Amino acid sequence: MKGKTMRKFLIHENLDQYIDFHIYSDEINCSKPNPLIFQEVKNKIKDQDLPLNKILHIGDNPVADYKGAKDFGFSAHLLKH
Repeated sequence: MKGKTMRKFLIHENLDQYIDFHIYSDEINCSKPNPLIFQEVKNKIKDQDLPLNKILHIGDNPVADYKGAKDFGFSAHLLKH
């Protein structure tokens, strides 16, 4: 899903209030599981001393979302349909 579409969805569902920042692959020309996209997340975290395993990535793709996040050092949760 494109960043522009996802932002509209989150606002419509009143979920945007829970999100500190957004990173979308179509906006930074980098897709998961490329570690550069996870590095972008790390760079935006206010507390730069926060251990990587305290950052939770949630997604529905076992390779791009789950394995990509785990390989980078994040915690990960796989959504199952």
